[in-house]
Amino acid sequence: MGFDEPSTGHRQCIFPMINSQNTLVNFLFERVEGTDRMVSYSIAIVERFRNEEIKKNITIVIGKGYMWFHTVRHLLKTFGGDEIKVFCLEETKVKYQGNYDVLIGTPEKIKDLLESGIVNCKDISLLVVDQLDEWNEFNLNMHEILRNVNCQIFWCSNGKRNDFTNEIYLKSPIVIESKDVEKNNMVLNCSSRHFNIGVEKEIYKLEVLEALLETIPINTVIYCNSDNVANGISNYLQAHNLAVSCLSKDMSELEIEQKTNEFREGNVQLHLILANLKVSRLKFNPRVVINFNLPWQNDKYTYWTPCFSLITNEDRIKLKEIEKIYSIEIQDKELRKYSIWN
Repeated sequence: MGFDEPSTGHRQCIFPMINSQNTLVNFLFERVEGTDRMVSYSIAIVERFRNEEIKKNITIVIGKGYMWFHTVRHLLKTFGGDEIKVFCLEETKVKYQGNYDVLIGTPEKIKDLLESGIVNCKDISLLVVDQLDEWNEFNLNMHEILRNVNCQIFWCSNGKRNDFTNEIYLKSPIVIESKDVEKNNMVLNCSSRHFNIGVEKEIYKLEVLEALLETIPINTVIYCNSDNVANGISNYLQAHNLAVSCLSKDMSELEIEQKTNEFREGNVQLHLILANLKVSRLKFNPRVVINFNLPWQNDKYTYWTPCFSLITNEDRIKLKEIEKIYSIEIQDKELRKYSIWN
């Protein structure tokens, strides 16, 4: 097929695509060009499919052109083999009968399929849109698709944002942009903000956390590494008249859902404490996350939303490791009541 090897920067697109699969976080990948773009989302689709929790769901890929259809289908079959079933709405006159994992088509074909009722919109877990911001003739079809689906969206664009890719349609997307730093050297910039707040000793973190929460006027998610630490945080904050709720990986899905809904309703300012539990388990995008501890496992670091990490000198090596893995910059931030959240 004559594919070029993806650049280092473009390969790193794959990681957020895979690790956000249990959330509704949307991504807008700007200025990602050529086969790098198609290879990135094809690998991500296959890896997500291999997660048993979402095998029953459908991925839809929308694009245009015979060569595009042929290339994407070839990539998916190359990476996924016989275990992944791919149906291209443009390459066959056979009517779609169901029982496929990935559907590929133009906005018009996908819209007609959804309106026919053969595919239930509730069964769609991921929508990948490839450069449709250039196609004015498909406006109405894309409007209908975006209005009816409630799933995660990856929008790949090689140009500037327009009415399709604004926050109304993508619901506050995480923007990852490729920029030419030097010839043949691409880097990614993520729009979310990441900060670390230095704490001299571990025992001072509770006081620093309380002071930090006073500067943040919204509900926050607080991550820590154990139930014991979570209980300590909860007791301390409640003693200082702050409402908290704890979630643990040992809780049932029903308990987690109940407490998560209470947090999302936001009727009162409530801080949610996660004890060694991935933020992605919440199945929504929190507005801010505070890491009381840096996660032991790097995949539990919340890279797609504004994040504050309380760190001691011993944590700095781990912090650099996280920066390298996610291609982000975690800035030093002083704890000043009038500057933290601004």
